[in-house]
Amino acid sequence: MHKKVTYCFFGHHKCATQYIQSILREVCTGLGMRFCKAHGPSSFNHDITRFLTRKDPDFFFYNNADYDVVKNIPGYKGFHVVRDPRDMVVSAYFSHKFSHPVDSSPELARQRKVLNEVPESEGLLLVMEYMAGVFRDMMSWDRTDKDVKEYRMEDLVVDAYAGFVEIFRFMGLVEENVSRTSDEWSYIFSYTLRKIFGRGLKLATIPMGALLAIVWRNRFSRKASDRKQGEEDIRSHYRKGAAGDWKDRFNDEHKGLFKEKYNDLLLKYEYEENGEW
Repeated sequence: MHKKVTYCFFGHHKCATQYIQSILREVCTGLGMRFCKAHGPSSFNHDITRFLTRKDPDFFFYNNADYDVVKNIPGYKGFHVVRDPRDMVVSAYFSHKFSHPVDSSPELARQRKVLNEVPESEGLLLVMEYMAGVFRDMMSWDRTDKDVKEYRMEDLVVDAYAGFVEIFRFMGLVEENVSRTSDEWSYIFSYTLRKIFGRGLKLATIPMGALLAIVWRNRFSRKASDRKQGEEDIRSHYRKGAAGDWKDRFNDEHKGLFKEKYNDLLLKYEYEENGEW
């Protein structure tokens, strides 16, 4: 019987998963938590129980997360990050065309070749098709699951400090008493030992100051070569970092197709109230 998987992240392609992963990995290193990730059911041969039994993680990072799989994880507690699906299409268009690694994905390599041969307008229509599986996963979610706290990527981008404090507070992983310097030193000592020797103390919570420092080290401007959010570099994986980009990219054909195929997804996550957008 697999032990309880207490902490989980559930995400989707083009919902800041690399950014979130970098923060979670740093936290897990300092706390001495085993971290493992999966990109979808094929990563664990469609048997999540066997996978988790073998890996025995303390923190499970599950991208392209399908709720029909998630509900079979015993005793999870975690957070789920979503994004306006229209911005996901725009982000995927530029990522698939320029910045996303393709070495281990023949399908993505084929997409890149096609996207570089057609105009942007046609490319966005193609990416809507490419993203169908991602959007099915998002539609599968039970938003009433009390063991999963849901966040919009847009909110994390605007105030990452408040967002990640709330996330770790929900999971019970942050030390609220900021005056306990002994906890700060224990964390620093453990983190240093683990970075040098691969082992250190196992801690139950991360000091508030240490968590905020990790968020600071992973800020957008640092990852984007000192660009501010909203300043675009189409060839960077951290391209723009601003919400609502679809409004500048979608024409009437894009809007019509998206409404036809995915308007229910916008309604599910309350990005729109109806189809009149």
